[in-house]
Amino acid sequence: MPPPWPDTAEVDPAGDLRLAGVSLGAVAEEHGTPVYVLDAATFVRRAGAYRDALAAHHAGPSEVHYAGKAYLSVAVAQLALREGLHLDAVSVGEVRVGRHAGVPGDRIHLHGNAKTAAELREARRLGVGTVIVDSLDELRTLAELARDGVPQAVMLRLSPGVAADTHPHISTGHAGSKFGIPLSLLPDAARLLAAAPALRYVGLHCHIGSQITDLRPYRAAVRVLLDAAGDLRRWHGWTTRTLSPGGGLGIAATAGEPEPAIEAHVQAVAAEVAAGCERRGLPQPKLVLEPGRSIVGPAMVALYRVVAAKPLDARDGEATAYLHLDGGMGDNVRPAMYGARLAALPVSGTCRPHRLVAHLSGRYCESGDILARDVHLPEVRAGEVLAVPAAGAYTLSMASSYNHVPRPPVVLVFDGHARLVTRRESHDDLIARDAALPEPLAAGLPVPGGPRR
Repeated sequence: MPPPWPDTAEVDPAGDLRLAGVSLGAVAEEHGTPVYVLDAATFVRRAGAYRDALAAHHAGPSEVHYAGKAYLSVAVAQLALREGLHLDAVSVGEVRVGRHAGVPGDRIHLHGNAKTAAELREARRLGVGTVIVDSLDELRTLAELARDGVPQAVMLRLSPGVAADTHPHISTGHAGSKFGIPLSLLPDAARLLAAAPALRYVGLHCHIGSQITDLRPYRAAVRVLLDAAGDLRRWHGWTTRTLSPGGGLGIAATAGEPEPAIEAHVQAVAAEVAAGCERRGLPQPKLVLEPGRSIVGPAMVALYRVVAAKPLDARDGEATAYLHLDGGMGDNVRPAMYGARLAALPVSGTCRPHRLVAHLSGRYCESGDILARDVHLPEVRAGEVLAVPAAGAYTLSMASSYNHVPRPPVVLVFDGHARLVTRRESHDDLIARDAALPEPLAAGLPVPGGPRR
């Protein structure tokens, strides 16, 4: 099946959807719905495409850092590690997942725009290899912590002033972004770094946004980073050994959407680095790319059961009905948050004529909980299961227990096998952190089966 479906997706002779040879209908029956299904083969192929393209097109050393914020679990961290990837973490929580999965500390980069002293201290205790510094205050905090005698490698995250054509909520490189050190403050950052002997400067970083399909902003960002590398060499004699223009490459979420080839993206970035270094007389740095969405996004499918099919009295757009699903914005907030578009197919009888146009509405108590609008489907009835592709990135990683609905499980499929790698959250999980009303406020509570206390 073509994008946005995973590599191993197919419709069998009976008209049923399969992933890695596993019936998606059978997964829904065994594990309930909603359930997310991760195709190992798609994840592995896309991770390898980055790794191999960097090795082929960049003359210097290179690393691929899986962006854990897209979706991270112990199994995913181990899958990335198995494929030779490093880990890009944006919190100590993600660092701990990586370390629990066996990722060595020196293969973890810690990002984030508001790292507290406690988080930085814990990251150092966990052996994080490199901290990507986002502000002058963070640089001061890290310099103070490093007075314990343990050196710390740092990269400076710059705000490159490069706007990408994407939703404002996921644009991060434009002037005015909350992320990165403004270029005007680079001299101050360099002076602070030079005055902190326990901090070791290794390179420069930026990130221009997410779901980007135009490669030109990446080339512009590389030029900004190389200009800054030249400035640091003139001011302090420093060599920028590592350069990272981040990640953010887009994917197709519905049929026909543009999706840049991974190799074309890597080749464009590597060529800009090579040419820019030659023009400026700089040595070829280690080139680090940080893909997340473009690895895990197409590798996962979400399964939802239709709870009710509700005809509309009046056509809304193309739609003549709502299909109420048993999931929604609690497990995938992207449509409500920044208008992400989604596709869907029934897991059984997939090849039936597509005569229905429906809105896919979530179960949550919000009018904005619409997963997709104007979806063309067969005549779907209550009880059927729908599969939504391109569900791997920024879905479960941003999931909540809104309305006290437990978060879904994840099932990994490979070579005809299906294995639960993240269990479904339970109602007991949701109340485990709560404490009862303390005395004397509890004195007025009714006693079950008796008078009020």
